Amino acid sequence: MLVVLLRCIPLVNPRMLLLGIIAVMWAIYQINVATAILAEDFKSSMELIQNAEDANAKEIKLLYDRQTYGKDSHLPYILSGDKLAVIDPHQTCFPSSSFAWSLRHHSDMVTRLSCQVAPFIGKFGVTEESFTSGFYNGTLFRFPLRTFPSKLCDTVYSSERIHRLLDSFKDDAHMVLIFLIHLENIEFYEQNDHSATPRLTFRVRLSDDCLDHVRQKRAEFNNQINSNMIPDKPVSVTYPLEIETIHIRGGEQIVQRNSFLVTNYFCGSQVSAVFRKLYRDSDLRFPPWVGTALPIRDDRAPEDSDITSCDDGHVFCFLPLPAEGNTATGLPVHINGFFALEQNRKYIKMPGLFQTREDLMDKRLLWNQCMMKEALPKAYLHLILGAIRLHASPDGLVSLSVADIYRAFPDFQKVSRNWDEILPFLYSELFQHKVIHAASNGGHWVEPRNAIFNTLEKSEEACRVIIEILTTGGVNIADVPTHVLKAVQGCCRMVNGRVTPKLVAQTYSSVQQKACLSKDDRAKLLKYFLTNTKYDLLDGLDLLPLANGQFAHFTLNARRADKLIYIASDQIPMELLPGLEDQFLCRDLAEDIKTLLIRALNRGYTQLKSVDSRAFATLLPQCLPSEWRGQHQVTWKPNQPNHPPKDWLQAIWSYLVRCCPADISCFESIPLVPLHGVNSEEIQLVPLAAAGPLLVRELNEQSLPKGIQTLLERLGIIVVDEIPDYIAVLHPIVTRKYIHSPTYIGVLRAMGSITQGMGLNYLSEKIYESTSDEEKRKLRQFFNKVSEYELTSDIIAVLASLPIFETVKLKSSSPKFVSFNKVNMAAPVDKLPVTLSQDVLDLTVAYTNNLAHVLGVRILNMADLLMELVFPDIEAAFYERSDVEKLMVFILRHYFTFLEQNLKFQEALRSLPFMARKEVLLTADRFYDPDDQMLRRMFLGEENFPCGGYADPTVVTVLRQVGLRGLDDVEPEDLREACYQTEDMAQGKRTMAPEKVEIKSDAIIEYIDKHVDILAMVCDKQTLQDWLKDIGWVRRLTRKPIVYPQSLPWFSDEVGYHRPRDMIHKMHINMAGSVLPVVAKDAEKIGNAFGWLDVPVAEHLVKHLANAVNTFKGHDKVMYLEITRAVYSELSRQPEDDVHRLIDENKLESWVWHGEGFTSPRQVVFHEPFMDLRPFVYTLPVELVLFHDFFAAFGAQECCHLPSVLRQIKDKHDAAEVDHKAVTEVKKDLHLCVTILNELKSSITEDKLPELQDELVLPVHTDSNLYLKMAPLHECTYCDHEWMRQGR
Repeated sequence: MLVVLLRCIPLVNPRMLLLGIIAVMWAIYQINVATAILAEDFKSSMELIQNAEDANAKEIKLLYDRQTYGKDSHLPYILSGDKLAVIDPHQTCFPSSSFAWSLRHHSDMVTRLSCQVAPFIGKFGVTEESFTSGFYNGTLFRFPLRTFPSKLCDTVYSSERIHRLLDSFKDDAHMVLIFLIHLENIEFYEQNDHSATPRLTFRVRLSDDCLDHVRQKRAEFNNQINSNMIPDKPVSVTYPLEIETIHIRGGEQIVQRNSFLVTNYFCGSQVSAVFRKLYRDSDLRFPPWVGTALPIRDDRAPEDSDITSCDDGHVFCFLPLPAEGNTATGLPVHINGFFALEQNRKYIKMPGLFQTREDLMDKRLLWNQCMMKEALPKAYLHLILGAIRLHASPDGLVSLSVADIYRAFPDFQKVSRNWDEILPFLYSELFQHKVIHAASNGGHWVEPRNAIFNTLEKSEEACRVIIEILTTGGVNIADVPTHVLKAVQGCCRMVNGRVTPKLVAQTYSSVQQKACLSKDDRAKLLKYFLTNTKYDLLDGLDLLPLANGQFAHFTLNARRADKLIYIASDQIPMELLPGLEDQFLCRDLAEDIKTLLIRALNRGYTQLKSVDSRAFATLLPQCLPSEWRGQHQVTWKPNQPNHPPKDWLQAIWSYLVRCCPADISCFESIPLVPLHGVNSEEIQLVPLAAAGPLLVRELNEQSLPKGIQTLLERLGIIVVDEIPDYIAVLHPIVTRKYIHSPTYIGVLRAMGSITQGMGLNYLSEKIYESTSDEEKRKLRQFFNKVSEYELTSDIIAVLASLPIFETVKLKSSSPKFVSFNKVNMAAPVDKLPVTLSQDVLDLTVAYTNNLAHVLGVRILNMADLLMELVFPDIEAAFYERSDVEKLMVFILRHYFTFLEQNLKFQEALRSLPFMARKEVLLTADRFYDPDDQMLRRMFLGEENFPCGGYADPTVVTVLRQVGLRGLDDVEPEDLREACYQTEDMAQGKRTMAPEKVEIKSDAIIEYIDKHVDILAMVCDKQTLQDWLKDIGWVRRLTRKPIVYPQSLPWFSDEVGYHRPRDMIHKMHINMAGSVLPVVAKDAEKIGNAFGWLDVPVAEHLVKHLANAVNTFKGHDKVMYLEITRAVYSELSRQPEDDVHRLIDENKLESWVWHGEGFTSPRQVVFHEPFMDLRPFVYTLPVELVLFHDFFAAFGAQECCHLPSVLRQIKDKHDAAEVDHKAVTEVKKDLHLCVTILNELKSSITEDKLPELQDELVLPVHTDSNLYLKMAPLHECTYCDHEWMRQGR
């Protein structure tokens, strides 16, 4: 019999009694089904525990009761609260398959149903009082085990089978409680006929250490979730959990503890639409609840104790599913969730290899996919983050190591195909958090993008050392497992940092002062850098092992090193230089490292150096007496301690002869040369490169001249008495390079040595200041023997810098000594009339010519002297004006001689400004030929011609050769200036006789007329024509021409010279002679250029006409006809309105020429009347008829209108009533009236009579014949003369 106790809420609600019984029956049915399945796999009995969890039970106890009871006890019973229910599937004892009693109403059950009650008594707190009192606090299931086949099932349970099945449960018992929310304890008991009470055999429970914390976290999670709806935000809780499994055997308890870090996760509203729709699907009704659990090693367990490996995570559906077949996940954590299971409830529903359309639309399959892609990665993420928080802030319940956390990271290569789709979702979000552990600064967690990953090969010897250095240096170095590194590299979007030689070098540079590395560790680190050929990274690192046991800092550039570190060789062992162990590489250094260092040396890196002759020369002085250091000359005492022995000097030279036969430059600074022999107790030594160049006094029967040695020593040359044979004979390079011979070539070379350090200028100044004139002459005499075949460029440079040459005496100074570098030209024999401003060599002094020839002194001829020295002085205003004229007249008189000496002399003379004008020297081409009369007239009064000594005819002839301008070379600027000068002369600003001004003006016009193209030349940004138009330089015609009326005014003013734009040609005098100046000089070609041929404007025409009208005299009437005809001709071409306006402005009334004078246009007719009607009507002269339309526009009529003439006569005499006219004039006008009336009478018709009556005026009777009176026709009456005489 199997008895199951559930510590849960009893079924005590009467209203729920029926429902409770049904629920209990369903549970019993499920248990029976599970029991039936136990034959196949006892792990499916987890359904029994799941039912207890669903009933919110805290604990469950299972009792295998092997006691014997009555025959009526073979039915399954359930005791819960005040209910007792029975299941009778065969209905052998009860009329139905199930039946229930209320203990409160059947308190006599103990006696009445003793066979059914007896199996409960003594089991888990059940007593007879439980039945008599009517209540049991708990739920107890009693299932009799089948001992023979039945109609429901033929499975028979023996004792062995039950124990085997119970043992199989114990294998996974440590995982059962991980993801449950209520259940905390599971116990297994056994009882037989020989035991009075049940005996506890196995227990699995939450440990007391974590029980309260787990209860709190479970309740916290359970209170926030609602299975009917998704919360706005996801709900997550992570907590440590410890499970104890206790095996009780023979009174001994075997306790095993398993710790886990558990995360329960309930999705929020931020899920996909598909996931949300599936959650709301009534066919599924699954909550989006997942969980993960990480096994944790118990600190109390031994190191070799078993723990879940990193790839055997189990799958839970709140209880572990069977681990068989292909159910392995490959994940390092346990996975839990409300997954949709297969029909056998053993496995999670997964897509097959070949999916049908129905599979793709399977909602359960879609649900699992959403759980794995959206829910499970989130829970996994919270688990790892919770583990990191627990590691950073331990709470005492469990202890997590970094390895435990990294073990939780899934491995791409180990996760099975069904579960690997969660990895990208997990890692893409996980690596956005601080999930990588860095050991620096006490240990902390960083984001992958801020971490430096240990990517070193496992075979790298310096791996441990490098990690320690980076950790000490505060670098976020992460030494992660391989699978974590691959995940970071594959899923992290940021570029991952890695360990590089540069990083290691930078870090070690910052911590090398405090990092106490052993000699072996430093060697490993050095080998790491050298193997990677990162020589530049060694700069500044104290990894270079020395022979004295210390370590020196590497210097990449040997020139910046404090000192070089040498590698000893067989030829020059370190024993030759004792006491210098701090400058040599460690002797016992591993050969592979030494080889790598030599390779770096050969590539030009580090301060390492092999000991060669040059290095030996560098180290040798350090072994010499300290008092020798820094001295240019030392005293060697062979018998004194700390001084080299007597044979030392010869031994050193023997080494040099043997090892350095061609080059001893590296030993130049060591004192190895005796000054005064070696046969004394105190020997003076100087180095090959002494403070001054070395020169031997006597060598090979040659010696220095007297007086020269003192002079040379004054210059700083060290003179050696003699050289030992083991130096001069065995090592001849000494006399060829370091110690100069006592010849003039040797002396020059010694002087050249001085210039190498101080420069040629120093040597020149030293000789100039420290030697007398006589000593300079001795030097010149000594060097005068030199041959050009013996000289090299260096010796020539020295010789050219010596101030031993004498110059020509100048006017203001005496001869002086100069070098060829300063003065390299010699003066000619001939003399100039002026002194020179520069020094030139004097070759007339002794011992000069040969040196001058060797050095290439240039002996100038007179033309070269003038061109190179004198002409520049003239341009620089070195000479006075008078000296310039005297000199240049001399030059011009000898021009052809100088030209033969240098063909460029003419060109140089052309460009030389030497002729004065207005205090300025100009070139000859700025002046004009004085023999050209046209030019003389044009530039009259100007300084444009040679003067003074230059005016001499012979000089002028030469000046023409060097640029005097002729008539075709006139510059527009000069012509413009001539016009300005003419204007100033005409206006009195400059004094000049009027007849000369007239000559100048006419000459300019004459020149321009012959060279009209010059007007188009540009002068100061505009053409010469534009300039000249606005200058008053043109002479006007002052006298009236014969054809011009004497009575008509002629334009005149005080100046007599005008701007070309304001003048007219003679051909236009009839149009504007009285108002515009007329050009006096005829110039046909330039008339158009200046507008002289253009017709005057209408304004000037009308003014001229007004002058003619106002000044008309009858004796000039013939000439006036030409004037008026010319004016009318041009006015007729002008706009009529403009002419009207101008006539009105000039107040002209009578301006029409009628042959005898001028009249109003209204009194002019084109056809002659029947009689002479003047002065009332004039007929237009025949010469002016062609202007018919012009005059018609101003009122002239075709024919005479006789009534109008009568009106004019009336108007004349009406105005003269007071001043009576002469009798003859009255009679004349009266006769004219009568004649007109008679003419009208002959032509009047009846139809015209009414019109004439209004127009006609008639003469009327007056008492006197002294005036004429006229009245309109309609005011008159007729009376004959007789009647009038009779007074009627």
